[in-house]
Parts: sequence; structure tokens; C-alpha cells
Amino acid sequence: PRGPGEPILSELPWKGGECVVAAPDAVRLPGDEWLVSAGMHLCAVEEVSASVARFLGWDAPIPPEVLAVQLKELAVMHGQAVPLNALHESTTERPEIPDVAKNAVREIYRRFAELEAAEAPESGHRPLHAARHTLRGAPCVLVGREFVAAEQVAVTTDVDCSPLLHALPEDLLADETMFRALGVRAEFDGADYVLALSRLAVAAGGAELEEDQVSLAGKLAKEAAQFELTQEAKRGMFLPNSSKKMVRAEDLVYDDAP
Repeated sequence: PRGPGEPILSELPWKGGECVVAAPDAVRLPGDEWLVSAGMHLCAVEEVSASVARFLGWDAPIPPEVLAVQLKELAVMHGQAVPLNALHESTTERPEIPDVAKNAVREIYRRFAELEAAEAPESGHRPLHAARHTLRGAPCVLVGREFVAAEQVAVTTDVDCSPLLHALPEDLLADETMFRALGVRAEFDGADYVLALSRLAVAAGGAELEEDQVSLAGKLAKEAAQFELTQEAKRGMFLPNSSKKMVRAEDLVYDDAP
């Protein structure tokens, strides 16, 4: 692996700990660094012959779980979603994600899509199962200048509920099947809207919401009301009261709604 003193790219997440010798299946060549640096070691040798690469397994596809770790860490470094707890601060535009990072993310998506497409649906095998497990709840879908969790994205949505829920960007729709395999919804259901309201309540921390946040809560509640919610979901729903603070819906009376 790449030894002490070797140049390191600051834009990349790196696997922790120093390592001088590692098993071949834990190592890739430096040309793969944008796809594996967070989960594998890099060989100190820049190139090897095709026969050596084949013998050591370095010409084999990168495992999806390794790609998932890289995607997760790139999102942490370069564009996690705007925190929702800064409700009273003016919204500032996110800095651009470096092109090299965006290119790496798109390449990871491409490789995920290839893995998903190569498996016949009737086989029952789910090639991205491990990747989905790794990415569950973690920002990993590139939406504009931020990453959001797959569970907060839907292929089809009629109402703009950002920054809590998002539509899959048009430039990613061609890989809809792959993103669905990672946890993106076909469309949001009642539980998704209830969970978004809970996230807003946690982010507010008991503080008074601003007008646009109250409006967002109203849109989420209206969409949730279109579904037959379970009793558990109903008990977990939060809504703004007349003081613009998020409280449990079961604690509200009709005249208390804003």
C-alpha cells in the first residue's frame, strides 16, 4: 500500500490507520483511488502487468459495498444536506461540490447501475443489497449542491417539500431502477410525510418556526392526510400550533392550529 510520505489528495476520504502490507483483496491500484480510498488501501506501485492484476484480483469489479462506503464518505466531505436546526438563520447558498468529487459520485452511480442491470430480475439476487444497507439513512443522492438520504427522495412527487423531501433529479432518472434498489421511493407515502414532520420538530427543538417552515409543515400534513395512517404514525405526527411551535398532533385542539 501507499506508504508514509506519499502524496495524499485532500479532496478524498481515506481509510484510517497506517498499513505497510495488506492482503490483495484489501488493496487496489492508485487509479481506483476516487472509488475506493475510504474502504481499501492503495498499492504503492502505480501500475502492474495485466497478468499480475488478474492474479491478485485487481481487475475484478469493485465490490458494491466498497463503492457504497466511498459514496457515503464523499457525501460527508463535500455536500451533506443543509442542517435543519438553523431555522432562524438566513439560507445561504451551498458551495459548489468539486468537479472531481461529482465525477467520482457519478462513476459510482454508473457502476451501481451496471451491477443492477447485469442481474436478471427473476434470479432473486439483489446485487445492491449490501450497498443499500451501508447507505441506509446516510446522504448519498446528489440533489443540486447537497446529498440527501435515499429514503428522502422519490421518483415522482407532486409537491415541493424540500429540504425535507426531494424529487429525484432529472439527470438521474435514467438510472431509476438502480436508485430504487438503493432505497429511493417510487413516490412518498404517509409514513414518509409523518417522518419528515418529526424531523422538522426535532430540528426546531421547541423554537418558534418561521413562516416558510410553518408552510412546509402544512404541506407535509396535507400530503400525509391523503393516506390511511397507522395508529403508530398518527401518534408520532407533529404539527405547528398557534404559537408556531411543533407539538404532537394528538395534543392539539381545532382552534390551536395556526
